[in-house]
Amino acid sequence: MLWVRVLSAMVGIPLLLLLVYYGGWLLTAATALVSLLGWREFYQMAARAGHKPWFWLGGLGVLSWPVAAYLYSRGIPGFLILVNIGFLAATAVGFILYYPRFGVGDAAVTLWGLLYVGGLFSHLVLIREVNQGFFWVLLAFLITWSNDTAAFFVGRAIGKRKLAPGISPNKTVEGSVGGLVFGTVVGMAALYLFPRWGGPALPAFWAILLGLLLGAAGQLGDLVESAIKRWAGVKDSGALIPGHGGVLDRFDSLLLVLPVLYYCWYFF
Repeated sequence: MLWVRVLSAMVGIPLLLLLVYYGGWLLTAATALVSLLGWREFYQMAARAGHKPWFWLGGLGVLSWPVAAYLYSRGIPGFLILVNIGFLAATAVGFILYYPRFGVGDAAVTLWGLLYVGGLFSHLVLIREVNQGFFWVLLAFLITWSNDTAAFFVGRAIGKRKLAPGISPNKTVEGSVGGLVFGTVVGMAALYLFPRWGGPALPAFWAILLGLLLGAAGQLGDLVESAIKRWAGVKDSGALIPGHGGVLDRFDSLLLVLPVLYYCWYFF
C-alpha cells in the first residue's frame, strides 16, 4: 500500500542521508551490512531457480568489497586487487574440490552475485570518499528517486507502449521518457544549487548529459533486477522493507547509477 511505502521512506531516507553525511567507516560498515542482506536475497532467488551458489564465500565477498573500496579510496589499492583475485581463486578451487555438487552454473552464479551485489554496492563508498562526495551521492539519490517516481506516475497516466514486456510488463516507454526528463531536470536544479552550499557545479550541457546518463543507468538497473526476479519466479527479492520489498528491490536502480557516476567523475 502507498501509505506503507511513504512511511518506510520517511524513516529510511533520513537515516540513509545521515550515514552518507558522516561517511567513513560508519558508511562502509552500513554498506557491508546492506550488501550482505542483498546477497542473502540473491542467494535465495538463485536457489529458487535451481542453482546452489556458495553462500559463505559470497557472503564473505560482499562484506569485503566495501572495505576494499574504502581502503582503495584512502590510497591502498592493493587490497582491492587482492579481493578480486582471492575470490576468483577461491571460487575456482571450490569448483574443483566440490564438483559435481558445486557445478559450473553454481560457480558462475556465485561470481555474478559477488559482482552484482558486493561490487556494485561498494561504489557507494567509492563515490562518497571523493572530493565533495556527499553532494555527488546526494545527486545520485535525487536523480534516481525522481526518475523512479516520475516514471511510475507518467506511466500510470499516459503509458501505452510497453518498454520491456518480457521482463517488467508494467513499465512503459512513456513512463521511461517522463522519468528521464524529470530526473534530468532535478539533477540540473541540484547542480545549480549545490555551489551555494559548497558543492560541485557543472555547466548546463554536462549537467544535462550526466542527468540523462544516470537516469538511463537507473532504469537499466531496475530492469536487471526485474529480470533476476523473473528468472527466480518471485515478485519481490525479499520482504525486509515494508511496502518496498527487499534490499535489492529498493536499491536496484542505484546499483548501476553509483558506478556510472563514479567513473564519470573519475575519468572526466
